[in-house]
Amino acid sequence: MITSVWDRLQGLVFASPAKRDKVFLVSLCLGLALNICLIGMYLFLFSASAGFVALRYNIFFGISLFGRWYNFFWFSGAGLAVLAVNFLLAFHFYLKQRVLAYFLVGMAAVFNLSIFIVSIFLVYINL
Repeated sequence: MITSVWDRLQGLVFASPAKRDKVFLVSLCLGLALNICLIGMYLFLFSASAGFVALRYNIFFGISLFGRWYNFFWFSGAGLAVLAVNFLLAFHFYLKQRVLAYFLVGMAAVFNLSIFIVSIFLVYINL
């Protein structure tokens, strides 16, 4: 069962002409680069920290959630999950509805960029 799902996903990605589309490649590289930068930033800045860090900031109440430093990885995990799901759906819809495929790819990049900006602000608050 797992191998059949894996084979279908490989066929979807490798057989799709979307893999040669420059918009797809740029968006995928941008999303992966932002996630790698986030993971590196978290490891570099917070790995030595044993205390609690601010995970959520609200303009009305200030810091509203504290947690361990490794909880920051949920942000990059969410970015990778959205990136993977949107790209798989975009590869599926590329031949049928190209506008929807471009929308999915674009929104994955926007989502990863917004997570990156939020993470920069949270790192600034914690330092």
